[in-house]
Amino acid sequence: MREVNIEGRKMDSKERAQLHIQHRMDWPESYGKTLDALWDGLMDIRKNTMIHFFDPDTVKDQLGQYGFSLVQTFEDAAKANPKIVLEMDA
Repeated sequence: MREVNIEGRKMDSKERAQLHIQHRMDWPESYGKTLDALWDGLMDIRKNTMIHFFDPDTVKDQLGQYGFSLVQTFEDAAKANPKIVLEMDA
């Protein structure tokens, strides 16, 4: 199983959040860096993947509504794609 660590502390702007996700998920430069692109990327996962999302509350605090939406996108994708196992770690 592939394991990916997403670190909420490193997401202090929308741009940095998207770049961090792109880097950690090993997505190409063509990744759109939007919530829609995030959803599409997560839905395209075909190998079993464990995503450890550290400090999701920090993302929400730093990015406000965008942070809530970003975290929700990961949660919704994990429910919709059986290849994703998501662990949220405070």
